[in-house]
Amino acid sequence: MIKFSEQQLQVPKLMRPVYLVTAGQSKFDRAFPDKRTEELCVDALTMAADMLAMEPAELKKYIHTCYYGHFADHFGDQLLGEAVIHDRLGLDPLGNIGVKTGGATGGSTLWEAMKAVASGYSDCVLAMGWERMDEVPTDEGNFLISCAADKDWEGPLGHIYTGYYAVMA
Repeated sequence: MIKFSEQQLQVPKLMRPVYLVTAGQSKFDRAFPDKRTEELCVDALTMAADMLAMEPAELKKYIHTCYYGHFADHFGDQLLGEAVIHDRLGLDPLGNIGVKTGGATGGSTLWEAMKAVASGYSDCVLAMGWERMDEVPTDEGNFLISCAADKDWEGPLGHIYTGYYAVMA
């Protein structure tokens, strides 16, 4: 059993308050054969601007750094998808970071964005995430997701995540 020290379990103290100012989300659906990932991300940024009653160009003036969560490049057949999205959003040459932490990618992306603001490095950041699993067959998608596991240790237990969960249960 893994045991953590009290220091490891402390809630970090932020150097300054951090607030979520707006949010946007493209339609959530099984598949989008008529839209590219870049278009869905532009839709989400546009929705975030609309919530503030401003145009995307005005919102982009506030953004200092961008954090992009994208778990598996394999699904979209695009290595460094975050660089493509960053460009399509018109945010070059601002700094951007790609975050990949398996099933925790969304939370990790928000965590990194929050730390940038809390530390004073940035006043306003963009945290955006996406995953397109509709571009490959389900069995291939399950295989790609299983590649996030330790292939030497967990691989023999099963080749899809349901196999891992069965052993954990």
